[in-house]
Amino acid sequence: MSVTSPATLIRARFGIPMEYHASRSRTIALHAAAATNATEIHHRLTTGEIAFITGPSGSGKSLLMQELQRVIHDSVVATPIPDRARKPTIEMLRSSVESRLRLLSACGLADAHPLVTPAGRLSDGQKARLSIAQAFENAELFNNACTILVDEFCSTLDRTTAASVATSVRRMVRTPLRLICASANDDLIEHLRPDVLVYVPLEGTPEILTRNDTCTAIPGRSCPNTSESDSQETRSTVPGRSVSAKERRTTTPDSPGFTTGLPPPRPSSV
Repeated sequence: MSVTSPATLIRARFGIPMEYHASRSRTIALHAAAATNATEIHHRLTTGEIAFITGPSGSGKSLLMQELQRVIHDSVVATPIPDRARKPTIEMLRSSVESRLRLLSACGLADAHPLVTPAGRLSDGQKARLSIAQAFENAELFNNACTILVDEFCSTLDRTTAASVATSVRRMVRTPLRLICASANDDLIEHLRPDVLVYVPLEGTPEILTRNDTCTAIPGRSCPNTSESDSQETRSTVPGRSVSAKERRTTTPDSPGFTTGLPPPRPSSV
C-alpha cells in the first residue's frame, strides 16, 4: 500500500500544481515580476537618494534585491563578513585611518576593542555594521555614480542601535551615491527617511511609493506628512507594539510623507 507524501497532501489541499513545469513556471513568473519592479525602482531613484524595501519575512525582498543587482550595473553590494576573517576590524578597510574611523563610527563601531578584534570574531550585529562600512568605502573608491545595495539592513541589531545606524547612514548618502536597502523592520522608515518606499506583500504586487504618496499596504504604519506642523505630535505604531506615552517623536519635518490613508481617530468622549 502506497503512502502519500506530506508535500503531495499540502499541494492537493491548497491547489498547488504538482507538475515540475508548473513549479518552474511560477519561479519564472516571480523572477520576471521582480525584474520589472527592480527596473521601476532603479528609474525612480536619483543620486543622493535612498530606497527602502520592507515587508514580511518570505515576501520576496531578497529576490528583489538580487534583481536590482542584475539591473544596476554600477553597484556595490554589502557582503557578509566570513567567520574565518582574521584581520582586525580596522584593517578590513583600505582607505586612510581617518576615513576608516569615520566610516566605522558612523556605522556604530566606535569603541576601541571591536576595532582591534579579528573581524571573524565580531558578533553578528557588529559584522553587519562592518559590512555596511565596507560597502560605503568601496562606493567612495568607485569615483563615479554608484548604488549601494544592503539586504537585511540592520536586521540583526537591537532597535536602538538600528535607529542610530540608520540615522547616520541617512546623512552619509550624498550625490553621486544612491542606497537601496531591505529589511522586515519597518520602524526604520522614520530614521532612514527614504525617498522611495517599497512594500512587498506575501502575495500580490509590491507597492512602490515616493514622498507624499499614500501607503495603504503597510499594517500599523503611520508616518507624518511633510505639511504637518513641527509641534504636532505623531504616533507611529508597529503591529504588536503599543507606543508609550513618554515616547518622543522620532521623525523630522522633512520626513517622507508616507501615510496609511486611514481616517483620523474619533475623539473619545469623556
